[in-house]
Amino acid sequence: MPRFDVNFADPKRYFYPGETVAGTLTVRVDEPMRTKKITLEFEGKSHVSWMTGHGKDSKFHWNSEVYFKHKDILLPPTSPPEEGIPLQVGDYTYPFQYQLPKSLPPSFIAPITSGYVQYCMNVTVEDIELSAPHHPDSQIHFKVVPTPVDLNETPQLLEPRSETVEKFLCCLCCESGPIRLRAELQKQAFQGGEHLVFSFEHDNKTTNKSLRKVEARLMQRVTFYSSSREETQEFTISSEVLSEDVPPGSEGAWKDASLTIPPDTEPNFECKCMLVEYYFEVSVDIESAFDPKVIFPITIVNGVRTTQPGLMGAENGISNADTVVYHSEYLSQTADLPPSSGQSSGLESQPANHLPPAHPPPPYSAHSPPSNLHNRPPSMPAIIQQPPSLENKDFIS
Repeated sequence: MPRFDVNFADPKRYFYPGETVAGTLTVRVDEPMRTKKITLEFEGKSHVSWMTGHGKDSKFHWNSEVYFKHKDILLPPTSPPEEGIPLQVGDYTYPFQYQLPKSLPPSFIAPITSGYVQYCMNVTVEDIELSAPHHPDSQIHFKVVPTPVDLNETPQLLEPRSETVEKFLCCLCCESGPIRLRAELQKQAFQGGEHLVFSFEHDNKTTNKSLRKVEARLMQRVTFYSSSREETQEFTISSEVLSEDVPPGSEGAWKDASLTIPPDTEPNFECKCMLVEYYFEVSVDIESAFDPKVIFPITIVNGVRTTQPGLMGAENGISNADTVVYHSEYLSQTADLPPSSGQSSGLESQPANHLPPAHPPPPYSAHSPPSNLHNRPPSMPAIIQQPPSLENKDFIS
């Protein structure tokens, strides 16, 4: 079986929607063979699948969407094609190029459920001795990232946001007073690798409960859509314990605390198969009581330009100086595909079974999603809006 190497013309090895994927494909033949033709197919698609129920009540749910599929014949067949084309031992190099559609969701693989947005090139060398159709000999993955956005065009995401919550920890007849939490974010949109700066205060002076832990967390919420059902999963992206074993009748404050957003954090996006959104929370762990928390929806984008406002007043040491951040080095360093995506860098060929595990679905044309699900095509402006499923909820619990 031949081996394959890909050399992308653009060394960054990731692509924006609308850009051209170009380079050369080298087919390495280790022993003489005859081939019908050599084809290279560009493909972009998303897929989700999961099971519900148990035993006889189990049900399989799935959804998929194809964004593009384009095939080029690198080595055309001879006439008559049955004779084949002889390939001697050696390297055969072919140029390729394909312009991506202008509206695409970013590459993504779900942590647990079989769900992904994937872009790849399928290489097939049709051996003259094989009469039956066969799968591509190799799938070479490449990454699609969102076009960098200017958040100055959406100033509402650059504004500070604060929340305060008071919660009684026992019944009304109890003498214990409420615990009071207050948190503030300096802005509501971030990029991977950035520090999420926040301030937080808790007032536990009127309660008789100790706080086992005070913790800040960045959470990812992924909602999967099938033709008849939704499935939501949440994952902790980053966390920081602010304090532990806080005695009753005390208070605490953290100014300009920070939580690092991992560089490979995928941006907010929505497509036919899934919705990816984020929220930031600070919670207190109280024994024998419901844990109160303050929650903020946030937006993760790619390559932003921001003017950062102050946080809880200028006395906290944060100025209103402009901070200009475009598509920065951290993404170049992780451009091979972040560990969370589980894909190949595209520099070496991968076997055809490199896809995430998924049950083979029935023909997609036989199904259509219900009108009440999120069926709009992916668009870049949607990336910098507030997450729809968080925007209309009460964020204080």
